[in-house]
Amino acid sequence: MSEDGKRQDNPARAETLPAKAKSAKMGNVPAKTENALDREVSIKAHIDESGLTVGGKSRALAALDQLVGGLVGIPGGIAEGYRRRAELRRAILEQQLENDLAILRENTGLSPFGTLTQERVLREEYRRQENRMLVWQAAEEHLALPSPDQEKPTPDQDESKDQIDPDWLNRFGSFAQDVSNEDLQRVWGRLLAGEINKPHTISISTLRILAELDSDVATMFQSLYARTVNGYALRKDRQDGGESYEDLAAMEDAGLIQTSAFLSVEIRPETDGFGYVVGKTHLMRVAFAEESNKLISFPAVVLSRAGKQLGSILENDELRAFREIGPTLKPVDKVEICKIKARYGDQLFWDVLETLPSNH
Repeated sequence: MSEDGKRQDNPARAETLPAKAKSAKMGNVPAKTENALDREVSIKAHIDESGLTVGGKSRALAALDQLVGGLVGIPGGIAEGYRRRAELRRAILEQQLENDLAILRENTGLSPFGTLTQERVLREEYRRQENRMLVWQAAEEHLALPSPDQEKPTPDQDESKDQIDPDWLNRFGSFAQDVSNEDLQRVWGRLLAGEINKPHTISISTLRILAELDSDVATMFQSLYARTVNGYALRKDRQDGGESYEDLAAMEDAGLIQTSAFLSVEIRPETDGFGYVVGKTHLMRVAFAEESNKLISFPAVVLSRAGKQLGSILENDELRAFREIGPTLKPVDKVEICKIKARYGDQLFWDVLETLPSNH
């Protein structure tokens, strides 16, 4: 076969088997002289530079308003560059908290117990507000990057009307405000950016699962997702670079994957006699051995609905996935790993990147 390939029929079929005070001084915090209108204009201008579509900008402003409590209420430093914001944010918020607590202590007629209660509530809400702002900062950072999944409006579509569900934003904010781990804040930020780019991608049930996720399980899942194709990954022993049984069990308990000793992906021949597994950027073409009975399979870890939705904001390497799967297939005469060049309807055009030897 030449280095270029072409296929006319249905490109792939991979099937899975079911798995069972008075104001105090601000100290050394830099003074800000800009007024509320200046801040709002600055924030909107920053979003305008993000490369978002008209609808994307509208969704971003709505999410920002919902998440942090109003555009004009954001401290001026929040509209500045990422690194400077990180340096100023904590000093500003800590000083503001102490100022507010001093005002509270001097001007309340509450009992000592009531004053302590108010102080606790104020400290807690400051912490939650800071978490919201950090999640937004992570989202904004990703919005500044080009996204291949960003929704493109059709000619007859008024995409400015396609907004994020307000209930979704409410639930998102209620979950995000309690995320204090920096790595998870970045995950939540990427999730919000993904929803802004392409609305209705992440369900509320997936938000609930993510809210209960700890950073260790999140890290495991990101590692697993990096080697997935079509929502599954080769299940292999930890000594071969896979996950331990405990890791898989933790991700399954979290609702992100399905795994079982009986769960597999089958590859069957198409009309040209070859078997195909087609991803977004790469494909694998299998020449069956005579004794294979035209059916081969490999053990798999399959993403759940929530896992697929969460994976929509992560990156994966299909070439790596195929390089792991290909050598496990037997009996085969040949496995070709290819780079997809173009798609025209049901037709696929590709270049062969590498050929694996026969495996009987």
